[in-house]
Amino acid sequence: MYTLAYDSGDNIICLSKSGKVYVVPASKTQLLSGPKPTESSWLPFWADTSNISYILLSVPEKITHLSAGNDHFVLRTKSGGIYTAATTPDGNTFGQLGVETATGSPLFHLYKLSFPNGDPISSIAAGERHSIALTSRGDVYTWGSNAQGQLLQRYVDNNFSTPTPTLVPLNKLVPGVKSVHAVYAGGANSFFVARTANDDIEVYASGSGMWGQLGNGVWNQIQHHPVRVKTIRGLSEWNEKLDRKVKIGIRYMSVGENHVAAVLDNDVSSGIGGRDVYVWGCGEAYQLGHGKVPLKPLVTFVHSLIMA
Repeated sequence: MYTLAYDSGDNIICLSKSGKVYVVPASKTQLLSGPKPTESSWLPFWADTSNISYILLSVPEKITHLSAGNDHFVLRTKSGGIYTAATTPDGNTFGQLGVETATGSPLFHLYKLSFPNGDPISSIAAGERHSIALTSRGDVYTWGSNAQGQLLQRYVDNNFSTPTPTLVPLNKLVPGVKSVHAVYAGGANSFFVARTANDDIEVYASGSGMWGQLGNGVWNQIQHHPVRVKTIRGLSEWNEKLDRKVKIGIRYMSVGENHVAAVLDNDVSSGIGGRDVYVWGCGEAYQLGHGKVPLKPLVTFVHSLIMA
């Protein structure tokens, strides 16, 4: 039973409930004709060959989360460690693995990353060709391609990528940010959820905005400096139990190649309504779910689509 699965290259990367990572070919031909491992059985001294081809990665720790890009994926361990691996020969062309690798390095080879102060990682995300990590201290590190500004910071001397995890100076880039709660990525975009000094919960983005996926009401191809996602700011609701208004945070975000969805952390304890959803970005294939193609790059509210 798998809890998470991402496609990367010509493979599907799967995370099981037990914390194991499997690489399964996406092609039916390779799935049936590729090398099939020997599997153990509940019967003593009994083993058999699998019906399908797959690879079980040898990870020394239990994996609790994974995220994948076009040619690479990132793993987070139960203790907060980080591993990366390439799924195609282009898996580290832009430094998205966070380490220097030699040409022709084997696919699915795991590289363990290290971070200053030895802080455990609490959240990870992978875009098409870049990666993000959030430490337990609240520091954000990015690495990989920065061609559209998706690393949340500007690089000089026409350096459009970085091969090692680099600290994002959020205090300089976004004055007033008190803490960062989560990071998300997709396509050539990065997002982080932050709490400000006045206790508001806001979402910031960088990268490509040509489809309005930055959520700031502007179409632009490159955005190095983090910009605030409009509309998702200072949201609150009345809490019956506390008999007062409380701030509404972000429960989860999902970032596609050029569109985004954010699920709010509404109070659903009463069982009356579901969690509210905001969507924005490209909707030419009706992927925003509101039945129309948006003509402006704005955040759209979709009421109570997700139940508790």
